[in-house]
Parts: sequence; structure tokens; C-alpha cells
Amino acid sequence: MKNEHSVSKSETFVDTLDVTTFCRVVDLGSITDAARSLGETKGYVSRRIARLESTLGTPLLRRNGRRVEPTDEGLIYREKAGHALDLLDDAAAILREARAAPCGTLRLTAPQGIGNSVLSRTLPKFLAQYPGIDVEMVLTDAVLSFGEHRLDLALRISRRLPDSTLIAHHLFDLAGILVASPEYLARKGVPTHPSELEQHDLLIVPLRGRSQPLTFEHADGTTLDLALSGRALTHDALLLKELAKAGAGITFLTQDMVDDDVSSGRLVQVLSDWPIQRGTSLYLVHQGGAIPPKVRAFRDFFKAEMVHIRAKCGLEVR
Repeated sequence: MKNEHSVSKSETFVDTLDVTTFCRVVDLGSITDAARSLGETKGYVSRRIARLESTLGTPLLRRNGRRVEPTDEGLIYREKAGHALDLLDDAAAILREARAAPCGTLRLTAPQGIGNSVLSRTLPKFLAQYPGIDVEMVLTDAVLSFGEHRLDLALRISRRLPDSTLIAHHLFDLAGILVASPEYLARKGVPTHPSELEQHDLLIVPLRGRSQPLTFEHADGTTLDLALSGRALTHDALLLKELAKAGAGITFLTQDMVDDDVSSGRLVQVLSDWPIQRGTSLYLVHQGGAIPPKVRAFRDFFKAEMVHIRAKCGLEVR
């Protein structure tokens, strides 16, 4: 067992090994599994967790038999501490990567709409910049498990990401508009107020059960929250666009996806005086801990590229 130093109650610094141990316990949900992965004893792990809780002055874990769960404070600390550990890993990796270029196969998953609209713009430049990295893409709107599907990175659309065991980088908010075909509007009428959408055929991405929550804000400051139910439900944004162009109903899509169709008249914007205030966001997600050079290379490249393309896409970046 590694040598341990005793920590007096008067000390207020946080031992990074304690933090790393805590993060491992949260990620694995078990002190036993964390000890095994670290090559240490359960007592070693328990003492480090107890010392960290004492230093911070708050419980970080709840024990439930052999399983442990983070408290609310523990969830917050895991997220923030994970970012801090990433910075330390990055500092060490800079020195390593100076001697070895990133290489290997990068396995990435993304929604189909993002794959076609965003990855198609950025991936050619990445492949040219990193000739040692091959990229294998799994385009699906299902949320895949990192372990089961051997993933390195994921692009995920969500209103928020609750899973604190993964490191999530907010890329941009997906600003969008409501659109429909001229034929549909001629047949069903043009809504003049968001409340009238309930009388229309809607094509939606189900985010809350079978509904899509949206917040509308009029120019006069009036806001209206609606949870819209649909006639057709799918997470495939490209399919929603094709259905809308075919006259199946009204749908909410990102500005960049429909610009060409609106300009050509194949689609018409609906309720333009009621812009949608809040939709979903795109996140770049990877596992915590030591980050492989190929993952770090894509993460840093992709985040930088988002800054360059946001104006063209009509995307809001925090």
C-alpha cells in the first residue's frame, strides 16, 4: 500500500489524490470497485474519502449497502473537481504530446442531423490536421453507452445533461424557427399565435415524454411556455425537415438546417413575430480521468471550430 500522510484538522488544502479517489468512487458507484481500479485497499479509499469530506466540511457520499451515491454537494463537487483534474491532466499531456502526435481510431457518436450539418463542415479539416487519427462515426439519435459501444466522444443534444460522471462541454444553444411548406399552410391555415399550434399537425422531437417544450417571446416582452404534442415524433431532424417539405405539418428546426429551403420557398417560417427564446443545446461529451491524446485533439479542435462557424449557422454560443 502507498504511504499515506496524516492530515490535521487545521489543514485546509485538498489533496489531489483524495479528489481523484472520490471521482473514481462516484464514477464506479462502489468503494470496492474504486479500490480495485486504483490497486488499493477499501480502507485506503475510505480514509481518503473521509479526509476529503472532513477538509470540505460536508458529506459527499451516501452509503447504501455496497453501493454509494453522491450527495447533492457531491454531484456538484464531482463536476467541478473533474474539470480541475482535467486541467492538471492537460498540463501534463502538453509535455507528452510535444514528443508524440495523436494517433489511433477515434470512435464518435452524434445525432444524424448534427452529423450532416456540423461534422460535415469540420471533419475534413480535422482529418487533414491529424493524419494519424482515423474517425469512426456512429450517427444515431439514440444515447449510446460509452462502455458498451466503446465510444471516445459523443455529441449530444439536450436541454441539460444530468450525468455528472461524464465531462460535458457546452458548445452552443440550438436556436431555431418554426417552418412548414406553403402547401400545408394553404391547406391548414397560418397560425398567428403560439396557442394556435395545438390545432395544427406538428412534427416534433420528443424531449419530455411525447412532447417538445418551447418558450416563445413576443417583441413586447410577453413570454409563453408550451409543451407541444406531435402527429409525428422523431429525433432525426433531417427526417422532420423532409416531412415538413412534403406538407406533413409544422416543425421546429435550427436556422442553418432550413436557410436554403426558406430562401427557395420550399419552406415558410411560421410565427416570426414570436421567436423561440429557449430550445436545446449541443454538448461535446467524454469520460473523465486521463484523456487520450486523440480525444483531447478532437475536443480542442472541435470547440475552436464552433467559434468559427457559429455566425454562419445562426447558433448562440455561451
